[in-house]
Amino acid sequence: MPKRILQNELDAVIRAVAGFPEGARVEEIRGTLGDSVPHRTLQRWLVLLVEQKRIIVECRARVSRYRLPVITAEVKIKLPYIKVEVRGEVYVPMSSEGEALRQVV
Repeated sequence: MPKRILQNELDAVIRAVAGFPEGARVEEIRGTLGDSVPHRTLQRWLVLLVEQKRIIVECRARVSRYRLPVITAEVKIKLPYIKVEVRGEVYVPMSSEGEALRQVV
């Protein structure tokens, strides 16, 4: 009977992959997780995560790199129309003599 894979083990692999935005090789992921995970076990976990579409594998020149999938979404927000009225007086800057004259008028 095969050993049951714990969710926290898979989550640890995903966190390790997330540390490499451009993608990571198996050796890099294993280095992040530590040597406690055998190489072949990590490969099986990566295959499982790819099947679950939780990570993506890219093959480049005989080297597979694993990375998180890019999640895109489109959001449309309709804001209510807001009418703003502002009232006031605007004056051209003037000298102190001009200000005194404006006060008189």
